[in-house]
Amino acid sequence: MLALGAGCAPAAPPDGEAGAWRDSAADAVSPLERPVVDAETAGSVRGIVVLDGPAPTPDDALLVSDGRVGGVVVHVAAGLEGLRFDPPAVPADIVLREDRLLPRVTAVMTEQSVRVRGEDELPHHLRARCERNAERDAPLPAGAGELSFGFRRPELPVRLGCDLHPSTVGVVAVLADPCFAVTAADGSYEIGGLPPGHYTLEAWHETLGRRTLEVDVRPAERTDAPVVVFKLP
Repeated sequence: MLALGAGCAPAAPPDGEAGAWRDSAADAVSPLERPVVDAETAGSVRGIVVLDGPAPTPDDALLVSDGRVGGVVVHVAAGLEGLRFDPPAVPADIVLREDRLLPRVTAVMTEQSVRVRGEDELPHHLRARCERNAERDAPLPAGAGELSFGFRRPELPVRLGCDLHPSTVGVVAVLADPCFAVTAADGSYEIGGLPPGHYTLEAWHETLGRRTLEVDVRPAERTDAPVVVFKLP
C-alpha cells in the first residue's frame, strides 16, 4: 500500500478565518478532557435535498432523480463545540474504475484514513488539491494498487484528480466531527449521534453551492429536518 505523500499535513489557517477551523475558547481545553456524546440520549436528524426547477442534463457532478439531489454533503456547522470525537477506525473507501472515482463525493473526519483502490488497467497519478492542508500526490500503478492518506485540518472541499486523466475527478469533505452524511441517489440523508440541542446544518454541493438550515434535536428521538432546496446557478 502506498501513502499519498505523508498525508495532507496541517497548514496555518488564513488570517481572519479562525472560526472556520472551530478554533475557540473550547480549544484551550485538552481534547481528552472534553465530554463525549452520551449514546443513550443522542438523537438523529434526517431529511432530503431537492432541486427547484427543470431537471438538468445528468452528469457525474450533478445527480438528480425525480427532483432529488444525490452527492450532497450535509454536516453540522454549529452546535457541537466543546465535545470530543475520535476519528473512525474504519477507512473511507474509494474505488478508481474506468477513470472514475467512486463514489465521486466522500466525507471523512479529520485524521480518518481515506483508501483509494485501483481497478484500472492504466496507471494513474492522483493528486489531492488542498488549501488548508498541504497538497500531496502519488502514483497509482495499473491493476490492483492502493493509496492511503488522511487530513489533519477540516476542509471543504479537497479536490481529487489525476495528472494523467482529466476525467478522474472526486471530492473529499474533511470535517471536524463524524456527524455528517452524503445524500443518496434519492436525496435522502440521516445524521446520528447528536446530543439534544439546537444545530445549524450546512448542505454543500460541488456545483450548486451551500445552504444552511436550523434544527432542534430532542433526546433519543429522530428529527425531520426542513427540506433543503437548491436552484441551478
